[in-house]
Amino acid sequence: MLVIERIAKHPLRAWTVVILSAVAAAWLAGAGYRGKLEQDRLALLNIDVQRDAIAAMSLTLDSNLMGAISLLGLIEPDIKNESAEAIRSSQPKISALLESIARSQQIQGLFVVGKDGFVKSSWDDSGKPSTGIDVRFRPYYQQAMAGRNNIYAAVSLARGDHALYFAAPVYAAMARSGDPVGVVVARTDMEKLERLLARSGQAAMLLSPQGVVFASSRHEWRGMLAGPVTPARVAEIRAVRQFGKLFEEQEPRPLPVSIAPGLVQGEGRQYAVASAAVDWHDPSGAWQLVVLEDLGQSVPPGSGRAGRRHGCGRGGPAGGGITARRAQPGGPAARPPRTRTRGARTGLARRTQDAAGPGGAADAAGARAPCPPEHLPRAMPSTVRRHAGRHLRSRWRWTGAGRQLCQHGAAAAPGTG
Repeated sequence: MLVIERIAKHPLRAWTVVILSAVAAAWLAGAGYRGKLEQDRLALLNIDVQRDAIAAMSLTLDSNLMGAISLLGLIEPDIKNESAEAIRSSQPKISALLESIARSQQIQGLFVVGKDGFVKSSWDDSGKPSTGIDVRFRPYYQQAMAGRNNIYAAVSLARGDHALYFAAPVYAAMARSGDPVGVVVARTDMEKLERLLARSGQAAMLLSPQGVVFASSRHEWRGMLAGPVTPARVAEIRAVRQFGKLFEEQEPRPLPVSIAPGLVQGEGRQYAVASAAVDWHDPSGAWQLVVLEDLGQSVPPGSGRAGRRHGCGRGGPAGGGITARRAQPGGPAARPPRTRTRGARTGLARRTQDAAGPGGAADAAGARAPCPPEHLPRAMPSTVRRHAGRHLRSRWRWTGAGRQLCQHGAAAAPGTG
């Protein structure tokens, strides 16, 4: 009784406590809702990055170019003879064939490597042929001589630019049997893969097995190293001779963000991080396609706030819902926001009515765009309602037997309090 008397004597203090409690509950509910939205974005990002990894494979190991050079190693007798050193290198007939195929596939260069590991005939769009270069140390040559088609991303020794090497074995017979006698190699630029990375509209990168950023939609990240920069890692990177002269005189810079899958902090932002393997038959391991989505753009501040003025009762983006595959400037256009149908509104009103109980049926039915139960403040003590209800008729709406409040700015129903 003492508590009730104090509440009756000091209704303002009691309502202050009630309002502060309601604000705290709404803040906690908003934080939980925002966390759910962020997890939803992460789940979608994982699906997207898996799809992009498949697209990367279709542009490389499963591409028409790989099929074309594989056929050369199977059916072209002059290439077989040159690889086995049965004829002199750089035959005009072979050079013309290489140029024809290279131009039709729109690639930078095409060359034949003999069994000894030296380039025989070659064609290059720069006019600087690769004939005579020793590529025995290159993993693409070693993998092809083991009978495996493969893709190798590296810095070109002859040109000094980032390139992709497509390699397929050459066989003495017209079938994939026996040991290869040579290798057919095609070199392309990174344009197609860079377009794929930029298409996401997010920070995307292609990561080598050693953790080096080989390509990225954030150009300033290219050449950085994910994770700690240690002497052992730097020595390993230099030993593979994959990145030309990039790290001969200086160590790679550390990447400013973590690539661990999940939600991470970096550069003063919160990112959702997802990755997928790209298996190019690199002996060092699988490459990684990594995408980081800035959650400050896709789930902007205020997305977790409840109430009608922040999107309650509407299907618009004010509620922070996932309305686009990748909501970032420069990315694909966002899908239009989903609008509640009449049936959805009726169902929402019914759920609110059920939460209010039989006594609140009329009030729940009459509310404008009723809030979901999780957005409603906690139940109020009946004593507080009895002593102070007369002060609330202009701003609050009761929900009957449930004794819950939902702020709509509408006049209270008759008989409130």
